[in-house]
Amino acid sequence: MELMHETKDLLCNTCPDESIADLTEAFVNSLPQKLANLQTHVRQGHIQEIARIAHQLAGAAGGYGFAELSHFASELEQLATSGATADDIANKIQILEKRLSATH
Repeated sequence: MELMHETKDLLCNTCPDESIADLTEAFVNSLPQKLANLQTHVRQGHIQEIARIAHQLAGAAGGYGFAELSHFASELEQLATSGATADDIANKIQILEKRLSATH
C-alpha cells in the first residue's frame, strides 16, 4: 500500500476513492510490468502494441484518478500513432519510468 500512496502524491490530482483502494493498489503494482512491456515492444519495433498499451494505461489511470499519468500515457499513444521514431517513443517511456521511480 505504501507505493500507492507515494504514487498518488506525485501523479494524482483527484486521488482514488477509498472504496476502490484494493483495485487502485493492484493498478499501481502493475505499473512496473506495464513499463517493462512497453520497453520490450520498443526494442522489437511493435509500435501498434505500444499504442494499444498506452491507450489502455491512459484509460485505466484516468479511471483511478491518476490524471497526470493518464495524460502522459495519452501523449505516448499519440507519439506511437503519429509516426514518431522508436527513439522518441523510447525517450517518452524512459521519462515515465523516471517519474514513477522517483515516487519510491
